[in-house]
Amino acid sequence: MVANIVGGILTEFFGGRLMLTLALLPLGVLTFSFGFTQSLAFGIVIQATMGFAAGADYSAGMKIIPAWFTRDRGRAMGLYTTATSLAVVLANAIVPSFSSALVARCGDLTALLAQEAADSKSAPKTHALMREILDTSVS
Repeated sequence: MVANIVGGILTEFFGGRLMLTLALLPLGVLTFSFGFTQSLAFGIVIQATMGFAAGADYSAGMKIIPAWFTRDRGRAMGLYTTATSLAVVLANAIVPSFSSALVARCGDLTALLAQEAADSKSAPKTHALMREILDTSVS
């Protein structure tokens, strides 16, 4: 909520296009960084920062859409506001089954990748085992 208010004020000051760019760049960097999180506290900090950037993103989009759409403006605004919630629902419906299927098929590979992340000294051995698993799973 706070991010939407601050994002709205900044959007009025900087304009929708610039603010959308200024919001999406940190979102991309933070999303990439979240993959390297190794502690709960750091993960929470990254997610909170992403929330602030997302608030600015939403406000900028709400300013841009009426300017871009003269006809069917209501439909465009409805799709924009619904897309985020719909994406969360679809992701929660699809990702767990996809993840389960991937682990069932490549469980050994997943374990090796986790081991590689935990112990970088085992890299040559892990790389050889991963190559062997990939070669057998492809054929």
